[in-house]
Amino acid sequence: MPAQIIDGRKISHEIREKLRLQVEDIGKKGIHPGLAVILVGENPASSTYVRAKVKVCAELGIHSEILRMPAEVTLPEILAAIQVLNERSDIHGVLVQLPLPTHLKPRRVLEALKPIKDVDGLHPNNLGRLAAGDPLFLPCTPAGIQQFWAQRHRGQVSGESSPGQGKRSQRYRNRVPYSDQRSGSLLPFCRYFGRGHGTCQGHQRGDD
Repeated sequence: MPAQIIDGRKISHEIREKLRLQVEDIGKKGIHPGLAVILVGENPASSTYVRAKVKVCAELGIHSEILRMPAEVTLPEILAAIQVLNERSDIHGVLVQLPLPTHLKPRRVLEALKPIKDVDGLHPNNLGRLAAGDPLFLPCTPAGIQQFWAQRHRGQVSGESSPGQGKRSQRYRNRVPYSDQRSGSLLPFCRYFGRGHGTCQGHQRGDD
């Protein structure tokens, strides 16, 4: 089939404008969304991701704050910080920026999050709901891909399959294949190991 250009900037603008209006609407009801991001250490890539998230929050009218912690932070210290955020009524979502320093235990850290505030969907309860087809939060990368896929097919994504690719990390592990039962589409996941090497679960490349 002929190649089709998907205008990512246009789709992004449409989604953000819709979200901005939703934030504005609930603000009239006295609800002001707040996001806290925990950033440990000085990983350049992590810092870039966090800055991007904070920028988008500002554009949408969402309060955001970064809790910066040194790379030497102990597990009890980060767990205590998460507990404080869990109890704050002005913080509705908490995001732990991965990867964490090797001496920390990511699973322990993620399990400390209150599931209703775990916007990345990495708490075991949220992973279980995702596997059961009743996610509290959709994993952002597959959900984003589906938005583009829906744009390409004018909203008709039932029965379609589109592969996603990424490195082996907690952010993607146990989420494959990702199936959105509401749309009936399937997102198999391609693991990337290096140039020319990798596997793709449940996906075979067709002629196009």
